[in-house]
Amino acid sequence: MAYLDSALQTSSDERVPKAIKLKILKELAESQEYNSDLERSYIFLKRYSSLRDSTYSFEKMAEIGKLETERLLTERNLSQERQLIRKQRIQHSIVFILLVVIIGALFYIRRFNINPKVLGSTIFLIILMTFELILAIFDPLITNISDNVPVLILAGNFVIALMFVPIHRLLETWFQRKIIQKSVPKETTSAS
Repeated sequence: MAYLDSALQTSSDERVPKAIKLKILKELAESQEYNSDLERSYIFLKRYSSLRDSTYSFEKMAEIGKLETERLLTERNLSQERQLIRKQRIQHSIVFILLVVIIGALFYIRRFNINPKVLGSTIFLIILMTFELILAIFDPLITNISDNVPVLILAGNFVIALMFVPIHRLLETWFQRKIIQKSVPKETTSAS
């Protein structure tokens, strides 16, 4: 009994863990009950209950705080992802509109006498921008599938480039037929 009383006095130091204090108070309450000193047993039991409740309340509050922090971080990450997706969609739309404007301008200026090399360069630019737009659209999908492994991202971009080769040839011949051939004035042959 004296040993437990000494332990209780030592445990009043703040450096002693609460789990040890709880054990000492519970042992004192049980030993006092065993000795039929119910009044002291009740006092120790009351202190034990109070300390246990405050300890568990503190732990629960810490756990609730941790969960709330995780929820806020998740919400913030989702908000940032939504903003990023919205920004990407706006950028893709701008590039698409720019492509349409360039193609429209190309069809308009074909009426004038413009160097075919300039028209060919503009067609190349249009096809390049189309390819880049396709890569930009598929980039998030490729990144998710490849799990941000650079070699796999490169492989995904390579596969898209291989799929774009026939489309490139088709677009190039179509543009050349529609724009370059119609913009070059037909030379008249003179009979001598």
